[in-house]
Amino acid sequence: MQVLIWGWPTPIPMRVRTELPPLLGKPVHGPAAREEARRLMREAKRAKINFGWRTKASLCRIARGERPLSHDVWLRARDYLTQVQTQRALPKRLPTAPWRVHVFPGQGSRLVRA
Repeated sequence: MQVLIWGWPTPIPMRVRTELPPLLGKPVHGPAAREEARRLMREAKRAKINFGWRTKASLCRIARGERPLSHDVWLRARDYLTQVQTQRALPKRLPTAPWRVHVFPGQGSRLVRA
């Protein structure tokens, strides 16, 4: 049996999920899926993170209502965003120049940059 959900362009089966998060083998249909896809794209754009062309195309199809939000697309996009954000948050280490130890008779030793 097919039902028409407000905010979704085509009728969908009555027993599909319409609430987040998507589960394995049970994608999310309806306005919640569209809004989540838009949120992921908005967050990536705000943080200046580039998705691959497949991820971007999948999220655009979901945002237009052409397909449901699958668990795989949702999880990978979310994980990629958090991974890039944590990598950017790590402090940058300055390159250190090598050091040499000079030993001077009667004066001791000193560290000198190479």
